Amino acid sequence: MHQPDDSIYKRQLRRGFDGLRFEEPLEWDFRRSFLASRLPEVRAALALGLLLVAVLSLLDWQLLPQAFWHQSLLVRIVCMLPLMGLALIATYVGSLAKILPAILMGCVFGVGLATLGIGILAVQSNLDMPFAWFVVVTVYAYLLLGFRLYQALLVLLPLCFGYLTLTAFGDLTAFAYEAVFIGFANVVGAMGCYRLEHSARTIFLETQIMNLLVGSDALTGIPNRRLFNTHLQSVWRQAQRESRGLAIALIDVDYFKQFNDRYGHQAGDTCLRRIAHTLMQTARRPLDLTARFGGEEFVMLLFDPEADHVEALAARVRDQITLLDIPHETSAVSSRVTVSIGIAVAGPTCHRSAEGILQVADEALYEAKEAGRDQFVIKEADENSGETGIFRGPWTQSEGG
Repeated sequence: MHQPDDSIYKRQLRRGFDGLRFEEPLEWDFRRSFLASRLPEVRAALALGLLLVAVLSLLDWQLLPQAFWHQSLLVRIVCMLPLMGLALIATYVGSLAKILPAILMGCVFGVGLATLGIGILAVQSNLDMPFAWFVVVTVYAYLLLGFRLYQALLVLLPLCFGYLTLTAFGDLTAFAYEAVFIGFANVVGAMGCYRLEHSARTIFLETQIMNLLVGSDALTGIPNRRLFNTHLQSVWRQAQRESRGLAIALIDVDYFKQFNDRYGHQAGDTCLRRIAHTLMQTARRPLDLTARFGGEEFVMLLFDPEADHVEALAARVRDQITLLDIPHETSAVSSRVTVSIGIAVAGPTCHRSAEGILQVADEALYEAKEAGRDQFVIKEADENSGETGIFRGPWTQSEGG
């Protein structure tokens, strides 16, 4: 997440996405939110599909020759109903969220193949092929199952080719009409799917921009403490669902009150803006977040970081702030502005609350400041037994630095 005046979301919106793809830091986040937002209608479509299979089986039993409906019913019971039922169940299992698109694609492809199988049985029984049934599969894939356009095309094009290849050996007139209708259904379905996904991408970007504007810090333009707290709760719940870890880093500008006293508040504001911009450039992964926590304090949230990534990031933050080369003659540790950093790392099995992890980061920051500042301390939230809820960070102190 970036500053609202030049956020990654605004840049993407200006650049456009006619190819239905964002730049990489955004694409994964959009895909996750896109399917999650459409889960209710996906579930409704799958439930309706199960009902449709049951009705068609009943019609086969009542209206078609016994030899055919015995076979078609077997295909529907053995293939169609289990695939759709399992796909429906998968939409309620949070741990399957990352592979749910693949599950749904496999379901549609399997149902499509079963439809072709029933078509082959129909040809062998001198019956008309289930043309309308295949069109229903096409509509479902494009519009009802939460597929992005490229996913729908990946599933449907092989099925359409197989269907038309099968019908090509039959009556030429019927083949010509069915080819036109199936082609038209795919064009219309693809157009609808494109417009749906394009609109969803636009709404996604505009919503993120609005969230940044509402939750941004007036001085630095980066997310504020309120937005950070909301994001922390959401990301921690996701981390627990997916058995992931996270890390929280609290960053304090050393002797900032003395800086303001020496150079004035306008220089202090400029200093905070430069530091905020540097921090935003350091953590850029989709679910990571940098925010102003209050006064001269900043906070960074890292989702599922590698063990060496946390230490490397802390060192990089410290070095990048030093490289800003902002004079600080009244600092007791350097002639340039420096920062102290406290980091809490929580593993997938951490039993602390989000606030408890933040408390550990505060304790780590306190240790870094007590040890002389201009350094970082990393603590494992799982192992720490500090008294949750008592913050000792600089935002509770009157001396401001």
